[in-house]
Amino acid sequence: MKRTTYILIGLFVAGFCMLVGGMFVMYCLGKPYFSNQINLQGEQLVQELPTCRVIWMTQTEMNTEERGIWLANSLLGVLPSKGEKNTFSCSEKVNEYLKMTVMGDTLKIVLDYSLIDFPQEFKESKYVGMITGDMQLNLTSKVECVINDIYMQKIALKKLTKDSISIDTPNSIMVDSCD
Repeated sequence: MKRTTYILIGLFVAGFCMLVGGMFVMYCLGKPYFSNQINLQGEQLVQELPTCRVIWMTQTEMNTEERGIWLANSLLGVLPSKGEKNTFSCSEKVNEYLKMTVMGDTLKIVLDYSLIDFPQEFKESKYVGMITGDMQLNLTSKVECVINDIYMQKIALKKLTKDSISIDTPNSIMVDSCD
């Protein structure tokens, strides 16, 4: 073998050693990105909603100069109701932070997560993700409008067969098998 072959083999071995060494250092010293997330997932709780024409989902302010909270992979599924009642399902832990009020023909659902009672392990974190799990809204034909102002929560419309419904959200909407 020639000298060039030995040089190339040496470069490959050195590159492999650098790659393995870099992976070892990342494994030993690296901190995973998802270590700063509040997990509110849990057993699903289904509750009946009062009769209304508009359902407005919103949240209290979850951003300050010291900290910002965002919903990580949260999805609101909007489906037709099997009965004559509107229902809403979410995890039990999320339900602790929900406040529902009826204002005329509008049902206002507020996600009220207080930054005052913030868990101690996240006091140093600038940005914290909140994993709420999936929420589901089963609607009767009487509901005409769904407004979702919860930051970073996606909406999935599934199997709706309404003549018209108004959906208002600053986030993304997925439509699946709707007529």
